[in-house]
Amino acid sequence: MGFYFCINLERALRDEGLWDEHTEDVEEIVRLSEAIIGPYEGSAEHGGGVKRVLCHETGIVTGIVLPLNFVATKCRVRSIRWKAIELMKRTGRQEGL
Repeated sequence: MGFYFCINLERALRDEGLWDEHTEDVEEIVRLSEAIIGPYEGSAEHGGGVKRVLCHETGIVTGIVLPLNFVATKCRVRSIRWKAIELMKRTGRQEGL
């Protein structure tokens, strides 16, 4: 899974509103990340931690924290931003952050 944004760097440095044009893209990052990470541990569908453990053992989570960090820092839609933060907490990984 990869995420690519083609943007004007000069504009990105001076206009945070640029990222508002990519709200659908960041929603997709969060949706795909949640599908990989799995449901919240406290939920009925969690199934005893199996999906979370599987993600850690297979290394699928590697490469999820950085896109989620991007969403958490650049997206100005509060619900999307906080969902990304919640997902990062669930992974228990840092990936150089």
